Amino acid sequence: MKLLIILLPSLFLTVNGCLRVRWTDKCSPTDPSTFLLAYSNDLDYSDVQGIYRGWGEQFSVSEIDYAVAATVRFDTKTKEDVVFHDSDTFGKSQIAAYAHMNEQQMDPSQRFDSSETGSDVLDTLEAFSMLTNIHFPYAYLSSSLKVSGTGKMVLSSITIPQQMRFLLGISVQSTVTPESFQNLTLSWSNSQFGTSGSFIRNRGELDQPWYYSSMNSFMDLNFLYNAAPSTYELTLDYSYSMEDTVLIRMYSDM
Repeated sequence: MKLLIILLPSLFLTVNGCLRVRWTDKCSPTDPSTFLLAYSNDLDYSDVQGIYRGWGEQFSVSEIDYAVAATVRFDTKTKEDVVFHDSDTFGKSQIAAYAHMNEQQMDPSQRFDSSETGSDVLDTLEAFSMLTNIHFPYAYLSSSLKVSGTGKMVLSSITIPQQMRFLLGISVQSTVTPESFQNLTLSWSNSQFGTSGSFIRNRGELDQPWYYSSMNSFMDLNFLYNAAPSTYELTLDYSYSMEDTVLIRMYSDM
């Protein structure tokens, strides 16, 4: 399971295992945000280190008002609590979070006994959402979808209240190294304005820095750039050699 870097407003779990996020009137774009790094105990720690350091470069130019950094390790036999690294500045909180991760790293003795045991990442996120001391920011969509072979899926539409830009993150498989992923296209369309766009990636583009990619993930910083207030339809076209899970995350900049 790939690590998750998450900014979440209020959320709920549906019966099919899809984590969806809804905008709430109680969350304002000016509210401070919690930066949560959730990572699997099955990973090599060097992968977690590298991605967290890479995200550190984003904080200096981010428009989001981060208040605190939090970390949690999942896929462990004993459930672990989210650790909030409180400090008087976010920069100090970020440093404390990194120091905590370096000290804790991974615990092989806490890994599940069977490779057939599914990840408990959704349980971790649900527990996080129930906490009272978190700052909820601007996630619009978070879906974990079962895919197999070649097909097309209509995803939930998103409705945005004001002009904003969206960042897209996709983990093409639930494993660290891709085995079945061939290609995918995530498309958006808006019937009101007659506009559309798409994000297209294939297996050969994984782990290429100019594609904002890692071992099993892609990122697009401008998936919906300056999108006008309206409703946007989303579809996913995919090709996989066997059944797997694709994880899709969308965040706004406001």
